[in-house]
Amino acid sequence: MQEGSLFFKLPFEVRERIYDFYLSVGYFDFHDTLQPGYTYFDSDPGPAAPATTTSSRLATLPSLMLTCKALYRELRDRVRGVAYMRVHKTGQYSDRRIGFAVPGGAPLRLASLHTLYLLVAMEYPNWNGWIGFFGGVLLQHARGLNTLVVDWKPRAVNNDDSTWQGRANKKKEDSFLRLVAGAPNLQVLKLYGDVPQRWVDTLEQCTSVRIVRYRFSWWVEPGMGAI
Repeated sequence: MQEGSLFFKLPFEVRERIYDFYLSVGYFDFHDTLQPGYTYFDSDPGPAAPATTTSSRLATLPSLMLTCKALYRELRDRVRGVAYMRVHKTGQYSDRRIGFAVPGGAPLRLASLHTLYLLVAMEYPNWNGWIGFFGGVLLQHARGLNTLVVDWKPRAVNNDDSTWQGRANKKKEDSFLRLVAGAPNLQVLKLYGDVPQRWVDTLEQCTSVRIVRYRFSWWVEPGMGAI
């Protein structure tokens, strides 16, 4: 396919829709693990780590990127700079698992990310199972991140200071908000789902990040109804 083909005569907005469909991420595209630090931090090849051979490097890219240089250029940023991080519970013992998916099935390179989707796909926050790892992603390994999209599935939790459950959850929420506020290059935060208004109010006071809030949640796990 060449730049003079009929495909490139389509408006760029139409080509973007085609790319969105082609690179869409589904439930089974995630590589889940109970040891995310070992799996994703210790094995992260970095932004410019070369593959052993040119053929092995190309084999990790979506096939559409290999058809011509023009398509490679248009898809490169979408494939190398975007990732989805999902937190959910699975298995007989409802283990909290963390997994990443990359558009087109390309290798995950945390240091190259400019956009991260955080999908918390559980009925309850279960903060201890993922917040520490998320902090490592945000503050250490993906420091170039400029856009964070949070899709929040957990049910609303009472933050009443008169109960220990309320105080504990509020403490974890504050830790999460400090991580977001401390991301060195973050510019845009998109919040989907039933997130507390307190999140928005707190972040607006301590950061200049542009916050966009949506009342609906768009990611649905199998067996869970939409909020």
